[in-house]
Order: sequence, then structure tokens, then C-alpha cells
Amino acid sequence: MSDWSNNNLAHIHTWMCLRVLNEIPGNVTFDIAGKIKINELAFWSDLDSPAQRATKAKTIAAQVDNFFRLIQGAQYELGIDRALAVQAIAEVLQDATKALKKLARSADDCYRFRNEAPP
Repeated sequence: MSDWSNNNLAHIHTWMCLRVLNEIPGNVTFDIAGKIKINELAFWSDLDSPAQRATKAKTIAAQVDNFFRLIQGAQYELGIDRALAVQAIAEVLQDATKALKKLARSADDCYRFRNEAPP
């Protein structure tokens, strides 16, 4: 899998979704977005307890799941369901040091996007 590419629908839709949710500023272009760390997203607060962070991450992950499925027409990969997909996305969202490209990699593992080439 490529590092961060506009040829990967998971990368494009992750970036687009987080822009729609106002998690990344509108002036952040796709080309540089893959390097953004999770703690640079709008929901992140260093003052949150681990429980607060987990709740916020799960909420954002559920919104990402809805965006992917209901707006972008994604389907779950074989063996993945909503609970597993939301959990995978939420886990990345709880790690301050992870980059957006890691979140997109997790999305790619969980979803097959409309018009995505088969594996």
C-alpha cells in the first residue's frame, strides 16, 4: 500500500470526511494532510482523560463510518462489521502520535469504496 496517494480512495475519503467534519482546516491540502498528527485534529485536547478521549474518538469514528457508507457508498470489507470498523478507526484516533495516513490505512482495511478496484 502506498504511503499517501490521491490514487487511493481511502486516503481521499478520509481527508474529505475530516474536512467536512471540520477536524482539519479547509486550507490543508490533500498533499500535506497525510502527515497531520491525530493530536492536531480539532477534537483533540491534551487535557482530556483517557476515558474522555476514548468517547470522543468513538464519536468521530462513528461519524466517519456514516460518511463512508451513507455518503461515499462504501461497504465493509469481508469479515468487517460496523462495530469492528468503528473500533479500528477509534483506536487510531486515540493515539496522538499517529498520522492521518495511518487513519486512512485503517479505513482502507475496513472499507471497500465505490469504484475501488478489487484486491
